Amino acid sequence: MMSIFSWISFRKKPSGEEARPLDLEPADHLSRYRRRLAQLGSIALLPLNVLTLASLMLILADTMQRMGLHGAAVLFESGQVLTRLIPLVLAVSLANSLIVHEKGLAVLTAALSSLTWLTTASASVGALSGSGEYALFNLGWLPGFAAGYLTVALYRVTERHIRAPRLAALVNPRTLVLWLQPLAVLGGFLSALAWLAARTGLLRLAQWIPEAGAQGLLVYGICNRLLLPLGLHHILDDALWQHWGQFTTQNGTLVTGDIARFLAGDPTAGRFGAGFYPLMLLVVPALLLAIFLASRPRSQGQPALLVLAAAAAALLGGLTDAADWLILLVSPFLYLFYALLAGLSLLLASQLQILHGFSFSAGLADFLSFWPLATRPVWLLVIGVVLAVIGFAVFMLMMRWFDWSSPSSGQEQASLIRRPRPVEQVEVMTEPASEEPVQEADP
Repeated sequence: MMSIFSWISFRKKPSGEEARPLDLEPADHLSRYRRRLAQLGSIALLPLNVLTLASLMLILADTMQRMGLHGAAVLFESGQVLTRLIPLVLAVSLANSLIVHEKGLAVLTAALSSLTWLTTASASVGALSGSGEYALFNLGWLPGFAAGYLTVALYRVTERHIRAPRLAALVNPRTLVLWLQPLAVLGGFLSALAWLAARTGLLRLAQWIPEAGAQGLLVYGICNRLLLPLGLHHILDDALWQHWGQFTTQNGTLVTGDIARFLAGDPTAGRFGAGFYPLMLLVVPALLLAIFLASRPRSQGQPALLVLAAAAAALLGGLTDAADWLILLVSPFLYLFYALLAGLSLLLASQLQILHGFSFSAGLADFLSFWPLATRPVWLLVIGVVLAVIGFAVFMLMMRWFDWSSPSSGQEQASLIRRPRPVEQVEVMTEPASEEPVQEADP
């Protein structure tokens, strides 16, 4: 890898251009990438904490429902609301972190813009599909990123470039919320069009996956993880879990979907749920453990607690949203490897003819609850141990080798973001100094 960067650094200059050193050395390219990723990780701590809290609330609500306790529905709905508002929290965190002046106005503007974006997109999907407000519509954190960065960009433009008094009276941080709303409406509508186009393609993929056998499950596992940051994994999951296959029970009831057929006693159902158990129970906690150990002593306090809570949510309830984003913020390359592990988990479960399902998610509670209905469930633990060991080793090696770390809000991340470029790394070309003495200005 370093040889490639070296070739880039000392590439031949075009004819007629005076040879001069590049502004950045190879290490600086990596440092700049690390600084930006660290900055994004620091900004994402707030939505990650909220997302982890929402996951734990949903798991607690499911546990209360299993025990027949009152209040489970209220707690579940509260967790769902927090999950749906994650883009708003992200937009607020972006505005609060990247804008120096008028923070209160910036946060309010970002929040209103993200709400407008989400509402417009959801309503547009319902109107264009002719089915009212579409329940499956989800674009992950993208609306929050878009609304937050749009707010930050326009705030900086108004502060730095608008100087004419009449124009500044119309376009300034206090009136920017009015100008951003039409842009948010337009962005929401374009998001709806993009989501509908993606839905059409993913539904075709969902038709191919069951017909492709083990290869289809490998593709499904990889796509499930890759689509999760975009919120599009729900389309594939819904098509396979809720609509693929039919089974008639002994009393004549017709059930549809892999999950419903498994719970109804269909001996052939459970192909599309079994492979997620090794991932949630063992692989994800092992990967988060590697992130925690490789990040010490930098991942103390809040980041360490976040990693622990995300691992607990994955193990106990099978909810990995916070863990997925943690891995992605540490390194997109590690996330690609994580997606490959997910595909291998579903592939191995299919090859070993393992069948299992769930009613809530692929966590420990459902794993034990539906053990009697499952086929060869003990092999899921074997698959999980093997993949967890491989994933832990690769994560530790890569994080130590490239010095990656978990998102942090401490001084280490702040210094990583604000650290100036060392003088030795840049050769500055200067003109010969004048021989005349420099006169100091009078105070």
